[in-house]
Amino acid sequence: MKKRNLLLSIFLILIFTYSFGKVEKKKKEIKKVKQEQTKVENYEYIPFNFSLLPGVSTGESEDKKTHNTIQANLLAGYSHKLTGGAIGIFNIVGDEFHGINFAAIGNYINGPGYGFMISGILNYNKKVFKGAQFSIINISKGNVIGYQQAILNYAKDVDGMQ
Repeated sequence: MKKRNLLLSIFLILIFTYSFGKVEKKKKEIKKVKQEQTKVENYEYIPFNFSLLPGVSTGESEDKKTHNTIQANLLAGYSHKLTGGAIGIFNIVGDEFHGINFAAIGNYINGPGYGFMISGILNYNKKVFKGAQFSIINISKGNVIGYQQAILNYAKDVDGMQ
């Protein structure tokens, strides 16, 4: 009888420990999702941004990151998040890009990019890029899923064509 009670106690402790671990894991997952949602909410949506230089533009916020849809840059422009398109001499996206970037000289994306990048000299992105890049030089520090066409192409890994 003592042996059975001891085995039952061990079994119950193991089930409790396993269940508690699952609950803690679920709590961590929920916390991570909430943190990601908070990051999204920290963007101020400004649909159009006309820029002379970064810091001299119509589409910036003093206290929040900006999310722009259209960005027109006389010399160079900066947006934290761009979902739409940008045209200018030099386009910079600080966090995330979805859409099409046209630049006379270059496009720089600090985060992941999805869409098309077309420039006269350089397309550069630091994380994964899904889409197509056309320039003289294309550099992707992350993986490229899609197409790169240039005289010089570099990517961590390519799932597509160069």
